[in-house]
Amino acid sequence: METLKIAVCDDQEEEQKKLKEILRKIQSPPVMSVFFSRGEDLLEKFSANTYDLILMDIYMDGMSGIDAVAKIREKDPGVPVAFITSSLDFALDSYRLSAIGYIEKPYEPKDIERILNLARTLKINTPSLYAQKNHETIRVPFRDIQYLEQQRHQVSIVCSDGRSVLVYGKIADMMLQLDDNLFCRTHKSFCVNMDFICSVNPELRCLVMKDGANIPVRREIYPKVRKRYENHLFSKARKNPSEPQ
Repeated sequence: METLKIAVCDDQEEEQKKLKEILRKIQSPPVMSVFFSRGEDLLEKFSANTYDLILMDIYMDGMSGIDAVAKIREKDPGVPVAFITSSLDFALDSYRLSAIGYIEKPYEPKDIERILNLARTLKINTPSLYAQKNHETIRVPFRDIQYLEQQRHQVSIVCSDGRSVLVYGKIADMMLQLDDNLFCRTHKSFCVNMDFICSVNPELRCLVMKDGANIPVRREIYPKVRKRYENHLFSKARKNPSEPQ
């Protein structure tokens, strides 16, 4: 069974000890945990795609858990978060930040297991691309992929956190796994996640991605690709009318 990587942020040393003991005794799912005493410390070390779950105390000295998660969401919108609390006063804020649940203090093993199993289910069910790297199968969630670039017999998967993962295969074969409503083939060597397109440059006939990369578009399919991107923006605006694009 795949290990669940979690970050815990709790400023009370005794509560940390209790939680570490609970996690040590849990056999399924297996857990690898890292503990922080301040939201600022977690943010300093945090990068997207590092953790499968964050357990965040709401009431802490310094930055509150709510403010810390708001900053985390800027780097990784999809990481599951469960708030640790002794009060539900921040229920509306947690809804806005897409929390998957609460854990009340003092910690109870059954509450921890419930959240861990939920995080594991979310991890398993996250739409992902599976590819071969060093004779092993790796999984990259669709939401983390900015674009794919063919490089001879390998494909570079450029991720939202700046990583480039080089895997064996062809973009044409990987397209069979990808969501047609989200990914668009622009060129024989490129496929983009339309969520990461910033703009279209008609003079250079390319797509400008959020990391600044210019992705070329074949001349004959340029009008079709541009129309697909416009439709994608319209679809997102209809789903989230209050969010700026």
